[in-house]
Amino acid sequence: MFNAVRFTQKTAVQTFQAYALLLIALSSAALTGCSGLVTASNSGGGTLPPLTISGVQAATPTTSGFQVSWSTNVAANSVVDYGTTANYGSSTPISGAMVTSHQVAVTGLTSGTLYHFRVRSTDANNSSISSADMTFSTAGDTTPPTAPTGLTATAISSSQINLTWTASTDNVGVTGYNVFRGGVKIGTAPGTSFQDSGLSASTSYTYNVSAFDAAGNTSAQSAGASATTQAVDTTPPTVSITGPANGATVSGTVSVLANASDNVGVASVQFTLDGSNLGSALTASPYQVAWDTTTTSNASHLVGAVARDAAGNVGNATAVSVTVSNSGNTALQDFQTRCATPGVIVCEGFDSAAEFVPAVSPNSGLYPGVDNTIEIVQDTTVFASGGGSLHFPIKANDGTGATVRDDNWLQTFCSAHPPAPCSPTVFGPNSTFYVQFRYRVDAGYANTNWENCCGTSPKIADFAYHNQNCGQTEITTNNRNGTDAPMMYTNCGSGTYGGIYTLPGTTNAAQTTNPPYNWQSGYYNCTYPQTPSGPGGCFTMPVNTWMTFYYAIQPGSNGQFNSHITAWVGLAGQPLEKFMEVSNFPLNFDTPGYDAIWFNVYMTGFLPSGINPAANAWLDEVIVSSAPVPAPAANGGGIPQ
Repeated sequence: MFNAVRFTQKTAVQTFQAYALLLIALSSAALTGCSGLVTASNSGGGTLPPLTISGVQAATPTTSGFQVSWSTNVAANSVVDYGTTANYGSSTPISGAMVTSHQVAVTGLTSGTLYHFRVRSTDANNSSISSADMTFSTAGDTTPPTAPTGLTATAISSSQINLTWTASTDNVGVTGYNVFRGGVKIGTAPGTSFQDSGLSASTSYTYNVSAFDAAGNTSAQSAGASATTQAVDTTPPTVSITGPANGATVSGTVSVLANASDNVGVASVQFTLDGSNLGSALTASPYQVAWDTTTTSNASHLVGAVARDAAGNVGNATAVSVTVSNSGNTALQDFQTRCATPGVIVCEGFDSAAEFVPAVSPNSGLYPGVDNTIEIVQDTTVFASGGGSLHFPIKANDGTGATVRDDNWLQTFCSAHPPAPCSPTVFGPNSTFYVQFRYRVDAGYANTNWENCCGTSPKIADFAYHNQNCGQTEITTNNRNGTDAPMMYTNCGSGTYGGIYTLPGTTNAAQTTNPPYNWQSGYYNCTYPQTPSGPGGCFTMPVNTWMTFYYAIQPGSNGQFNSHITAWVGLAGQPLEKFMEVSNFPLNFDTPGYDAIWFNVYMTGFLPSGINPAANAWLDEVIVSSAPVPAPAANGGGIPQ
């Protein structure tokens, strides 16, 4: 009986298990239509059936894409590979949703084009399957662009008319425009403009344009636009000499200037001297050329100008008569001889009034101060040579109102004279350049203790970059204390080596913050704060006497103790003597290098309450070179040692 019961129990259990398995199978079959809404978990450790794909379909395509759908027997992700060949080349982003009913949009396609595609899915067991290759074509574009509007025609010459119009629109995109003249297509344009050239003068032309897209659909033509080409240009330019004046006596290097205009446009201006070309033809304003009169005989000469336009019309200026007289000016001849030395970059004598106009960076010339005024002027009564000098007039009690203190003459390192454009030469690390100039001050300047009266003292010259006059790339000469003793500094005078000083009795650089040191060294020796030493003592600036400053600047490596700076000074009738030599100075560069000199009488910390007399300084004969140039004959000539 026990065995019978046990068999009955076993049979009952087996029957229950069979019914349970049948119920699970029926439930799975019933839920198959809900794939994508409910997914089965295989956490119990069972194995998913092999992944299959069925029912791949592509919905009706648009001009730029289509929708693909398919089914899988188990939940899996979705991706479509597509391209214009069976190699595909592009794929949609993988959809991470694990579903059995799949839908993917393929977009960004070209209209009217055959594409290959296949679908791919990967299940939770990382089993993947792809469909067979299939094809479809995107819908073709049959919609034309809108007609262009706003067509205008403008005659710009006797042979050319320019067209412009407002862009068309298109459901896909406008590819270009057809251009018609008199109903005949003459060309295409990718944009909304067209230049029609080779036309006949004084002739009327009518134009239309139409738009087209990549599918070849073409819009209706625009409304017409007409224009008449200009008559043939037979009007010559007008040109007149504006400097030098008729009847003037000239010497040295002078600027020859002209104004020119034309009904269409000036193509070039050629200056002439006694009928021969003077310099090269100039193709843009300002029309100006530097004339070295020392290459011409001392006599009367005719200066002219010829202007031409693009049509070949020629206009001639009324010639001016000038008298060249260089024989009696030995100082000017000496300056011009020095300027002819090989390696000279700048030769500026301030003898032409035409140069004294506001300049535009980086050109040489006058630049206003913070009050937007220019007080610097040409002086034709005080000069070292030629017929003029640069004059800095410092007014009495200069703390208020317009002031000359921060006006500048910027002398960039190029041969062009103001206001002509300039491309300066730059001297960077491990190079050498030379500077010399003449300087003069009056009693009001030389006898004033500027630091006592006004809290600061005037600059003389600032070697720097053309757009920065206070920085690491700076070598400035200014006056010091009440006796106007020239000294030098860099980096706006700040830092351990802000002053260009030497240890007493040596040419070694001294730290600004660690006296004793010399702020003049060489023949002239002046120990801080102002103690004469050495054979020359402290050099101070005399009254109404032309001085010559001469510099040899050898910038070394950036920030290294290998820059060599030598400076000489001398009064007219005396040789140049050293007032500074430092052989191991650590020059720094925060610009490409040195390409300019800022000439000014700037006083950095001038007190608004300062009480000072009227004072004056003059500058003349500036020479910048890449090789040594002899000193002025007034200082004995020769290369300073």
